Amino acid sequence: IVLTRLLDREAYGLYRLANVFLEGLNFFTAIGSGPAIIRDPRGDEPIFLNTAWTMQALRGVGLWLAACVLAVPYALFYKQPILWFLIPVVGLTMVVDGFDAAAVHWCSRHMLLFRVTALEFLRQLTALVVMIAWALISPTVWAFPAGAIMGGFVVLVLSHLALPGPKSRFQWDRECARAQYHFGKWIFVSSALSFIASQMDVLFLGYFISIGVFGVYSLAINLADPLTTLNMRLSQQVLYPLYAKTFRDRPWDLSRIFYRSRLPLDLLHLLLGVGMIAGSGIVKLILYKSPAFWEAGWMFQILCIRTSMKCLFNPLSSCCTAIEALRSISSALAVRAFWVVSTVPLGWHFWGLTGVIWAVAFSETPVLAILYWRLWRANIVRIHRELLVFVLIGAGCGVGWFLTRFLP
Repeated sequence: IVLTRLLDREAYGLYRLANVFLEGLNFFTAIGSGPAIIRDPRGDEPIFLNTAWTMQALRGVGLWLAACVLAVPYALFYKQPILWFLIPVVGLTMVVDGFDAAAVHWCSRHMLLFRVTALEFLRQLTALVVMIAWALISPTVWAFPAGAIMGGFVVLVLSHLALPGPKSRFQWDRECARAQYHFGKWIFVSSALSFIASQMDVLFLGYFISIGVFGVYSLAINLADPLTTLNMRLSQQVLYPLYAKTFRDRPWDLSRIFYRSRLPLDLLHLLLGVGMIAGSGIVKLILYKSPAFWEAGWMFQILCIRTSMKCLFNPLSSCCTAIEALRSISSALAVRAFWVVSTVPLGWHFWGLTGVIWAVAFSETPVLAILYWRLWRANIVRIHRELLVFVLIGAGCGVGWFLTRFLP
């Protein structure tokens, strides 16, 4: 929001194109070291942690080298020569993140979340300060990677110095690597399918619309994503370790823990209901000094539907991972990928940009159906309890309708 007053729409579009490329590399090479540390019975053993850290570090360097090579055809395809240089620079974040201490995952395994959360806060704060400072001096797209790299460097240093747990060092054990590979192969499948489903619209629109309008669409996604990100982080860093521990120690109690821990996340749907009704006016009010970005308002309203569904998906996915129902997650993501790949081009053909956004908004529908069915079979999901979400969305929509009288 601050940077909309300092940078133009094209900068947002270029950075989004670079980021989605790197996300693709990251998702298509996911090895699941973090979830394996949290879930595996050997997750406390130094040799297991060191093997995971070694795999993680080597992967980060390999991804950066691949990014340097593949950036050229990617830039040619989208007719944006600056991506030749932007992608390798942004890709340095993968190298930095690859050397983060395994203690980050070890702390999540033992629910020692204060320092992990503090590290993430420092990452975001450092990135924000550097981005704004850079944009004030030189208002170009390079403000984005400068902040991201510095934020990652802060986490790298402090993860080794400030977190408890075994210290990370290079070490390799074939049995530990095999155990992580066995667990990670489903993580890889899920990650690849998740990328296709979540970024197909970005890859498609980046080619067919101008980089400026694409930048506005990217901002609309950024505005709709914070609640999704909050929900995802809590699901991965709090709920997943909690569900995994409950499933290991007392599986009969998982359903009660599932709903008791999910209640605070369900309250986010109140805000999403407000966004669905009053989102356009809220965005214009926030960006009142950046009229070039006002069109993000109506896009944000529609994307709130997807955000609402994702806030349901993340806890369900964490629970399925905890009970090792990874095949169900992969199946659900495959259906979502098919939905997006088929409906996004159709939406563009008949209704243009609006059709694409509506296709994306409902892309989580088949995924939720599959995960609900799997957890219902496991005797975890309670149908009457799920109705609470619709009540919260309805209440939020009512508040949003009231606010529209006072918004632009």
